[in-house]
Amino acid sequence: MVQRAGEILAQLEAEAADRRGATPSSAWPLRLFADESPLVEELRELDIATLSPVEALNKLFEWQEKWGRE
Repeated sequence: MVQRAGEILAQLEAEAADRRGATPSSAWPLRLFADESPLVEELRELDIATLSPVEALNKLFEWQEKWGRE
């Protein structure tokens, strides 16, 4: 399945390059995922099994202050 996805991607990139008049190798690579935010990184590093409920709430408040209420 992954191989087929690669084939489809190559075909789509080639078609897009043809429409722009460029070669596929000079076309920008397609991005499937946006860059990860620092918040996601902090979440991954957090050991939730060792956090007390109060520590977890404090961490949420800290992130809210750091990154806003988006």
